Amino acid sequence: MPKKTTYFAIVCTILMCMCSSSIAQTKSIHGVINQYSRVLEINRMARTVTLEDASMFQQGDLRDTVLLIQMTGISVTGNDLGDKTKGEAGTYEFHIVTHVSGSTVTLLTTPDIYNTNEFVQLIRVPSFKNATIDGILSCKQWESGTGGVLALMVEGTLIFNADIDISGRGFRGGKASNTPYSGPCSFNTTDRTNLRDYTEADDLAGNKGEGAVTVDYFNPNDPSSNLKGYWPTWNGGGGGNGKWSGGGGGGNYRGGGIGGDQACNVPGYVSGNGGNPIKYNEFKTSERIFMGGGGGAGTGEGTDGGNGGGIVIILAKKLQFNLNTVTGEPTVIKANGGSVDQRIDKGGAGGGGAGGTILLSVQEYGDIRAQIRGGNGGSVNRITCSNTENSMGAGGGGGGGFMQISNDMSQLSNWDQAGRLQTNGGEAGRVITTGGASCQNSTGNFPGWYSLEKFQVQLKGFLNNYLTPLSDPVCYGEPVTIQASQPVGGTGIYTDYEWQSSEDHVHWVKLPAVSLTKMEYSFFRDTYVRRVITSGTADYSTPILIKVYNDISNNTVAPADTTLCWRKEKLKIRGSMPTDGGGGGPYTFEWENLNDSEEDNNTTNKDLFIQLQAGGGKQSYRRRAISHYGCFSSWSTAVFHVIPAIVNELAPPVNPDVCEVSTETLTGTLSGGYGTHYYYKWEFTKDINNVKNWREISQQPDYHPVLDLNDYGEYFYRRIVTSGVCKDTSNVVKIRFDRQPELSEFEIRTNGQTGDQVLKFLFTASLEVIQPIDAGIGRWEWSSTKDLQGEKPFFSPDDEPKTTVNNLKFNINTITWEVTNGVCSTVPVSVNIIVEDIIVYNALSPNDDGKNDCFFIDGGENATSSELTIFDRYNNVVFKSSMDSSEIRNCTCWWDGRSSSGKELPSGTYYFHLILNKEKEKRGYVVLKRQ
Repeated sequence: MPKKTTYFAIVCTILMCMCSSSIAQTKSIHGVINQYSRVLEINRMARTVTLEDASMFQQGDLRDTVLLIQMTGISVTGNDLGDKTKGEAGTYEFHIVTHVSGSTVTLLTTPDIYNTNEFVQLIRVPSFKNATIDGILSCKQWESGTGGVLALMVEGTLIFNADIDISGRGFRGGKASNTPYSGPCSFNTTDRTNLRDYTEADDLAGNKGEGAVTVDYFNPNDPSSNLKGYWPTWNGGGGGNGKWSGGGGGGNYRGGGIGGDQACNVPGYVSGNGGNPIKYNEFKTSERIFMGGGGGAGTGEGTDGGNGGGIVIILAKKLQFNLNTVTGEPTVIKANGGSVDQRIDKGGAGGGGAGGTILLSVQEYGDIRAQIRGGNGGSVNRITCSNTENSMGAGGGGGGGFMQISNDMSQLSNWDQAGRLQTNGGEAGRVITTGGASCQNSTGNFPGWYSLEKFQVQLKGFLNNYLTPLSDPVCYGEPVTIQASQPVGGTGIYTDYEWQSSEDHVHWVKLPAVSLTKMEYSFFRDTYVRRVITSGTADYSTPILIKVYNDISNNTVAPADTTLCWRKEKLKIRGSMPTDGGGGGPYTFEWENLNDSEEDNNTTNKDLFIQLQAGGGKQSYRRRAISHYGCFSSWSTAVFHVIPAIVNELAPPVNPDVCEVSTETLTGTLSGGYGTHYYYKWEFTKDINNVKNWREISQQPDYHPVLDLNDYGEYFYRRIVTSGVCKDTSNVVKIRFDRQPELSEFEIRTNGQTGDQVLKFLFTASLEVIQPIDAGIGRWEWSSTKDLQGEKPFFSPDDEPKTTVNNLKFNINTITWEVTNGVCSTVPVSVNIIVEDIIVYNALSPNDDGKNDCFFIDGGENATSSELTIFDRYNNVVFKSSMDSSEIRNCTCWWDGRSSSGKELPSGTYYFHLILNKEKEKRGYVVLKRQ
């Protein structure tokens, strides 16, 4: 159950002290952070150290980290440099203090061999989780056997916002006597019989610079008072030994330069020799460290020698070099030797101090910058090169220092080529004439170096065996990486190790380990973890407590596992709201689509809306909750077994309207579901707006509709198909059942008469059907065997049993009455109405015998209007009349043989023009015969 934001695990390859002082998360440091005391006595059997001043410790049981280091002890010849039994100058160890009582300090483990007749000091070393250098970080100036060393330990990152600078804090340069001297060039040779014996040097000789030589050659009250002459104090430069001769430069990795000759140019051992180089390759480079030797002083009114650089020991996981917050320049670690800047007229110049030593046990060096440069020798003034009344002896340059690093040694040459490591020796002083010329010079510029092999910091009582605590609790079941320091000390072999855990701090069980410095494991409750390394002896790291947040509870989704049919609408997966765990809310959520699709479900909402894939199959989604602190819950999965949706479509009926009985079989297409084992249910309703009125009628795949209880009208049908969990209701189809009207005969009456009727020039007739309608509606229709001319006859109304037919045509008018009910209809009943034209009789004998007394028009009585014109044979109008319908109905004689004026016309043939109904014209002749 990984955490959303991966913990940054600090890889601890440094010494993490087991001290009683608290370790701040990030500490701002500057100035002097170490505390120093001279060691008076060491009891190896009792593991005790007696101090000159133990006030830097609290009394009682402690777990402070200290550095025990012997500063001096090399004989003047250096023959005992490798004699371990005599106690070695440069020997150092880090120890754990277990108890302090008065001035006696008890160590956890037995110290190495130290010679407390020499300068041995105990330094209290602070430890930090992370530290920021916010001002110049330095050390106490070396003096009276203490100081000259800066040591600190950082579990994580040491951030440089300012420099580390211990330049000139090492062995002191010789002090100039400033005694005017105007005698002969060479000093009293009587006192120079054994110039290697420090005590026999001439009092006028320059003081030697301090070095790691044994204190037997020192005046206990004033270490520099009787150190005169040209011979070095091992790595301290010799003093001038002739008139105005120069002092030698101090040495460290490389020797110091020789000082300039005396003013008279008289040869001999008159110049200060440079300090000896310390041959680190003659002993284990990780077991000895030295400060830079001080430069020797010149004679006469000369100048002091420069101080040597001190020792820097840093144990950290990472160095981060920023720009200096004050100067804006890149920050740097400085352990340079001191230079001699003053230029004199009648005295020898002092030699430069040697560069110091830098030890770095670090995994990540960052943009490192370091300086272990030797100091420059002092210069002198002279009128001309041949003049003997002025100074001649310039100071020798200090030798370069020494640097060792752990980890990847290949980085050193890269840093050196980039100019980040400055190891150059100091420049030799010069003799400057009035005209600016340079005369005889001293020597110098002997560069320092860095280790060609990895080193290990000397530890006692612990193996740099520390775990990096986690800054925050971890999530329940989260794979956690725990980092540990790279062991240092012991036998140097660390293959026998074991990671262990305990829930009660008493019973320990073995854990799987990735490597010596890394362990990965998942924790489900608060657990202690430690590492055990056996390298000579078993070393148990201080356990760290892994605090574990409770598991996030109530992270569920619903539905969790369900089988359902695909549907087009989005589906909601409901997620619960966690109630506890992971350090607390508010909680956010992460959803994952586990299907092979491009569907985007990137949402942090509690619920998820999904679109199921239409193809069916198993489809899964999962959710995990994320606490306010970035802890994940376990996944909660919603699994959908999706069945393809049923496609259940009914085909529209071919004949949706039927009379009494349907010949239709309702069917349709069907797919989806499980593909087999379909279950059917047919339903119908007559009230589609009321969902409660659907009734089941069949369970077969198809259905033949039938009339239900003579309940004619519209029927709505649907098919419901089920296949497992899938169910689908088809579209609705409609069939209308029409009632067949009864087939009993109808009786049509025309103008109140039954049967076919003949009408004389009558184009309108009243019609009536006597038989009542029991279903449907009736309709009147007209037809004729003759071609239709003019306007079609029409009925008013055409769908009532009683109607009037208008615009009848001559000849046979077939009138039909038919009753229909939807698609049902009766056999139609018909009657013929024969409309005959008028008959004009063309004989007239008006003699009152009752025969042919008048001009008669058979059928004319039915006309609605008439115009009659009689012409004689000369086409003269002899009679003219016009009548409307009422007059026509009352007319008994259309023309009686008289003229319009009432005069009887003679017998003869006459012609008539008759217009009926304003459109029907009739022309002919009539014979008038009188007796």
